[in-house]
Amino acid sequence: MKKLFNSIKKKIQNVKFELWHSYLIPTGVFWQLVNEKKLTRRHIELNSIKKITKPSNKFLIAADPFFLSDNELLFESLSIINGKGAIFLYKLVEKEFKRLALDHQTHYSFPRSLSIRKDTYLTFECSSKKGLCIYKIKNRKNMLIQKIETNQASIDRLYNIIDPILTIEGDNINLICSSLESENKARYLFSSALNMNDLNFELKECIYAKKFDKSIAGAYMRNAGGPLRFNNQVYYPLQTKKRYYGDGIWLLKSNQLSGFAEIRIKRSQGKNYYGPHTINYSPDEDKLAIDIYSRSILLSPLKVIWLTQDILRMVATLRYRNIGKGIVNLIKKYTS
Repeated sequence: MKKLFNSIKKKIQNVKFELWHSYLIPTGVFWQLVNEKKLTRRHIELNSIKKITKPSNKFLIAADPFFLSDNELLFESLSIINGKGAIFLYKLVEKEFKRLALDHQTHYSFPRSLSIRKDTYLTFECSSKKGLCIYKIKNRKNMLIQKIETNQASIDRLYNIIDPILTIEGDNINLICSSLESENKARYLFSSALNMNDLNFELKECIYAKKFDKSIAGAYMRNAGGPLRFNNQVYYPLQTKKRYYGDGIWLLKSNQLSGFAEIRIKRSQGKNYYGPHTINYSPDEDKLAIDIYSRSILLSPLKVIWLTQDILRMVATLRYRNIGKGIVNLIKKYTS
């Protein structure tokens, strides 16, 4: 018990807070910076169209940016009160923020959208359940949304889905993601008939990161955004963890199981920044959104408070039969 306590104490002492910021950059400028090896925080600041730090003083960070339209950006921000991820809509022209009506006690991240005929759907990573987290936009003007559930027999319900992406392929809808169970070392491809009222996914393919261990430093199979067209090729951006979580991305060719060069912020004097962690094109592909972060010890007490809140909530609701295992899982969440 003493050994476990000392281990927990050491982890908490080493906790640092990741302060995420999102940037909008002209697509051509971004790839020029990558090719010229000038992807630094300074050059990103100088060339950005817009920088988003947080929606209000009640929230921290702006991460996982995704274009709902050319004028609208979805992103994740953390509540100062409980550390749960909320999803915000930012209108670029009006410069307005709107929080989506989601459960305040659930952590949401990695927002994306998918249009099917006249309807638009939103997907998120969601901490409260296994399987795909999907909502239908009922009223675009007010951003009223309705939750959609997959079929009870759908295989996605067996996994704690991480960073889901939905794509349309003929009469089918594909779900591409990683999972908590695989520790982000596997990339899953699920497929279902295109019926949003009865999604029933089956597992079609699984790719493991060990295939790329030697060619890509810290390769993870966790999505870092949607498909990217670059140099007449289509790639899927995936995350790396060379030193810290989300410290870069690498590109996986969509038509063959081979990796492409890593993309990371170059280290510079002064405060160190890490990333990109997410990259998404705008619908017309003339600009893209990325997020980067710095690590700060000053805000770390917030993580300790949030961890304590989660432990107390877990114990109160008896969510886990094995309380010890539950506490260990929570510590991993806040210190990974």
